[in-house]
Amino acid sequence: MKHLGQLSAQVLARWLRDVLAVLRRQMGAHVRHRPLYPYFPGQVLAASKAQLYLTAVIHYLTLRRLPPQRNARPALLEGEFIHRVIELGSMQEFESLLEPQVSSRTSLSEADAADVVWFVRQYRGDVFRLLPEAIALRKNRALVGGALLLHVDRCAQRDTFLQRHIETATDVLRLAAALSGGDISLATASERFTAMKRATRRLLLGLLDRAPNATEDVMRHAERWKRLAEVLYPGDFADKYPQALPALTAARRNDAPASFGSRVGTLLARRQIAALRMYTAMRGCRTTSVCKATVR
Repeated sequence: MKHLGQLSAQVLARWLRDVLAVLRRQMGAHVRHRPLYPYFPGQVLAASKAQLYLTAVIHYLTLRRLPPQRNARPALLEGEFIHRVIELGSMQEFESLLEPQVSSRTSLSEADAADVVWFVRQYRGDVFRLLPEAIALRKNRALVGGALLLHVDRCAQRDTFLQRHIETATDVLRLAAALSGGDISLATASERFTAMKRATRRLLLGLLDRAPNATEDVMRHAERWKRLAEVLYPGDFADKYPQALPALTAARRNDAPASFGSRVGTLLARRQIAALRMYTAMRGCRTTSVCKATVR
């Protein structure tokens, strides 16, 4: 209360509005409830079967509710108020809210994702000290990476973050979706991407160029990559990023390369065991039980 007393009337009013909105949402009070029987159970017990049947028919056909009675229902929990004490937190406690959200192994809610973007937008270049070293969920990597590209000027820390966390072609696609305000989960129908600056196009193509097995990965979302290529103009950087252009060309032509399974099957049929061992080792699956069983 002492701290609130030092705020101006305008700032205090804004703080109260924001806090009440958060508390209402947490308690479910932001939803306007219109029960079918607001005076349950007495209202149901007093009604005849015919009235109950007619009420149900009206409800399902018109989605109307019964008109309110004159006598207002007494407030629930009258005299037993549920209160919550809001204590003044420290800046350290406030800044610690970001790391568990970014480190989450489950998908973030819309509100949590907006909070992550808010931190990046407000802290800008200082946000790197709040970010965790490891980000397990690839959607979160794209969310943070997109926010960094939109709100943080290019610096060594930003480039290091992108090179560390944007590893595959699909990661690059998620990042592009984040920049366009699209679905980073890639679950919805493919959408168009917004126009990008030359520096952003060069960065995305550079990340795609260094991604392993880029062509095979691109073909998993070929339609999305076709739309993304419309704003990337990969031909402008063909000499600088020679691996990116063939991958995007394959998507445009629907020319899918041989998959990992088909290549392994071909090598097995030809009994080229030495080549098979080398191929599986190059693909990074030498330690998996499937590859071990395959090359024996």
